Amino acid sequence: NRLREETGNDCVYLLGHSEGGLMVSAAATQMEAGLCGVILIAAPGRMLGDVLREQLRANPANAPILDDAMRTIDRLEGGDNVDVSDMHPALQGLFNPLVQDFLISMFGTDPADLVTNIEAPVLVIQGDRDIQVAVTDAQRLADAGGDLVLLEGVNHILKAAPEDRAGNLATYADPDLPLADSVVPAIAGFVKG
Repeated sequence: NRLREETGNDCVYLLGHSEGGLMVSAAATQMEAGLCGVILIAAPGRMLGDVLREQLRANPANAPILDDAMRTIDRLEGGDNVDVSDMHPALQGLFNPLVQDFLISMFGTDPADLVTNIEAPVLVIQGDRDIQVAVTDAQRLADAGGDLVLLEGVNHILKAAPEDRAGNLATYADPDLPLADSVVPAIAGFVKG
């Protein structure tokens, strides 16, 4: 509402990347007017606990901490806060007590259900080389009521990425790499269309 007032526009677009896709989807379901559309980029289409489990299991280096991580996700999904003081430091950061209530809330939210309840047009943008959120997540969101644009050769952080995992991850640490060429036209086409 504030953006509409400041710009004089009748409506605004909400754009969310990754977990931000859940945030803007939830916000969009609460808006009664003034929403032009919603853009979900690399957003999970499954329950966030399932996505997090898959991400943790995908990295072989996580083997020593997987049991603790899976138990913690299970407990948070059940609505319980968890004492992390005896956990591996990586898990203490991931499941920091300051974010546990947020995680409990997100673990109980089905992203596809949110999309179903959005009354404005929804665009789902997904890179086919995203190693954090799968193309099947994007398809699930599109099936719930969005239009899917699949970006070839694009990873989770919207950069052109090689197929190999190490090369893909290397793009995360290179701030000089620009957005992939297909990202801005996909968004602009939806906004202008």
